[in-house]
Amino acid sequence: MTVDEDLEKVHQFSFHRSPVTAIEFLNDNSQIASGSADTYIVVYDLIGDTAQFKLLGHNEQITKLASFAYEHATRGSQQTLLISSSKDGLLKFWDLEQQACVLNSSDQYLSKVETFAMIPELNLLVAGSSDNALKIFKLEQVGTAVQCNFKATLKKDSGARAIDMFFEKSLKQLIVLSADNKLEAIKVNVDNKESLMKKLLRQEKRKTLKRKRDEAEDDDAVPEVNIDKVELKKALDSGAYDISLHFSKKLAFDIG
Repeated sequence: MTVDEDLEKVHQFSFHRSPVTAIEFLNDNSQIASGSADTYIVVYDLIGDTAQFKLLGHNEQITKLASFAYEHATRGSQQTLLISSSKDGLLKFWDLEQQACVLNSSDQYLSKVETFAMIPELNLLVAGSSDNALKIFKLEQVGTAVQCNFKATLKKDSGARAIDMFFEKSLKQLIVLSADNKLEAIKVNVDNKESLMKKLLRQEKRKTLKRKRDEAEDDDAVPEVNIDKVELKKALDSGAYDISLHFSKKLAFDIG
């Protein structure tokens, strides 16, 4: 008996006009969302074995789907947004109860969005495009609304487009695969504030030293650098710091 003979088909849907390019399970696997080259997203009820609704808004191929859970300020319960990326350069955030897009990322930061990954512990979204730049966005709740704010750029070793990306929670690593078969593992600091404080302190010392050297009349003089650690800690606690400090390169190798 072959593997195919061991498998039983339990659902089959055919609501797209073009190949399906992304899927995401939702609500404890009772629903599934599919994205396609036809630019549509369709949400299905797996229990009722039927399509529920279609989400329209992208104008090019859907490249990835993922869910993001947060505490809704007025509903008083945990809500789930469906996040979609597309080759139209946009990230869209969909409220499935309203069946509507509630937030767009700005396309000024992205060209074709090939893939993205969520880092829930930090409320970060990392998006990969057609170059070697990974764009880091932070999802922040302001009142009843969720905002997606661009925070930093992270450079890959590979200059080819990113084709897949995911966050490995147990290893605390962001795994990125590029079109040239280069696999990169980027270490993500999600909970070590002491290490983050050390990196922030080094960064601030470099910035202060450069500024004082630029201002100094004597090029040979070594300026004294004093950093206010209390203010740095306040910046760290409030989130007013360079988000890219959470990321450090672990390894990169060719798999082709």
